[in-house]
Amino acid sequence: MSTARTSHVERTATAPRDPNLHAVTISRIDLVTPSIRLLRFDVNDATRGLKFTPGQWLDVFTPTQKAGGFTLISPPSSSLPLSDPSSHPNPHGQDQRLQQPPYLELAIQRSSNPPALYLWRPISELLGASLDVRVGGSFVYPPGPYRDGKARDVRNLVLVAGGVGVNPFLSMLAQVAHQDRWPERVSVLYGVRVPRQGVDGVWGYDRMRRVLGGGDEKGVREVRVFAGSGTVLETGDGDVVSRRMTLQDVKTRVCDEDGAVR
Repeated sequence: MSTARTSHVERTATAPRDPNLHAVTISRIDLVTPSIRLLRFDVNDATRGLKFTPGQWLDVFTPTQKAGGFTLISPPSSSLPLSDPSSHPNPHGQDQRLQQPPYLELAIQRSSNPPALYLWRPISELLGASLDVRVGGSFVYPPGPYRDGKARDVRNLVLVAGGVGVNPFLSMLAQVAHQDRWPERVSVLYGVRVPRQGVDGVWGYDRMRRVLGGGDEKGVREVRVFAGSGTVLETGDGDVVSRRMTLQDVKTRVCDEDGAVR
């Protein structure tokens, strides 16, 4: 006896949501892995833009029965109107916003989910299409105690994910870089299967490495990929290990040698 799969809207019924819908237009689609597409949505109302917090997702209303939920991977600064000072690139970061209109980015994994199937239609059928979206979600950065201008007080940031679960971290890291307020230590622990072409074929790896930049004299920044068993192409920095992630891997980054939280 089969059981109907719970939809995104049903699973997140109690999650906070923006009451407003925003119109967007699909302006660009790139294939980043054989099973993941990168979509750019231009915000139609460029004078107002769209506000969200790193880690949130979009309800995407496609011509299917129910809305799909997809995590935003772009920084909040990308979807603000150009008149907003927060949208301007900082003098030290890699922000290339310049005079682009407000936009959002999503990474869509191929699946049997109807909204995802729609967003995997032929590119020629999707470019220029208009959709309605709505922001939602409570898994955000900075977390509660560090909001309201206190993000600079975060000293040790440890992010743990597997597969496309890394998507919210892309937005979080990009926003930290945009604001140029790095914690003393940033660690991303990423459990994922490494494809034949090696770590360069892992979704999100290059993007995170570019944002993190390897750290400097002011702090440590690392992306560690746990590939499980199998043949792995090591990087020069030893970013890839041929085993599963363990609790000890997390503990050594959360706590110091005495066991106290950093």
